[in-house]
This record gives sequence, structure tokens and C-alpha cells, in this order.
Amino acid sequence: VGIGFFPDVGASHLLPGLGGSFGMYLALTGNRIRYGDASWSGLATHTIKAQDQAGFLDRLVATGDPEAALRGFSVPARR
Repeated sequence: VGIGFFPDVGASHLLPGLGGSFGMYLALTGNRIRYGDASWSGLATHTIKAQDQAGFLDRLVATGDPEAALRGFSVPARR
């Protein structure tokens, strides 16, 4: 997850809500985080394997239901 050279309007609204100093850390450093940290911080709610992306998108289009589409594709995030 990257936020570019500086936090824009969306990031400056979202990052302070991460709790602690994690949002400030991301804003000041511009460091990228992996999916485990995105899940831990609340930026991401689910993860899927890269090779399952096409199947997940097909199921999402077919069902129109994100929760149903995630069943069978969502995996625990590593940190």
C-alpha cells in the first residue's frame, strides 16, 4: 500500500484514524506496508491470494455480493 509523495485528501482523512502513531508514521515516511500490516491497522479487511484474483472478480461480478464472493477466497493475513 503506497500513499505517494505526500498524503492527499483521502489519506489525510484516513491516516489519523488508525490509532497510535501508525498513521503519522506512514504520512511522514511514505513507507509502504504489506498486506499483513494493512490488515492489522484496519486499512484492509480481507486478503486473497494473487492467483485467486481473477476467480474472485468473476464471482463478485456474478453474485454482486462482496461477502459471498470472498467466501472460499479470503485467507488470513501474514504479518
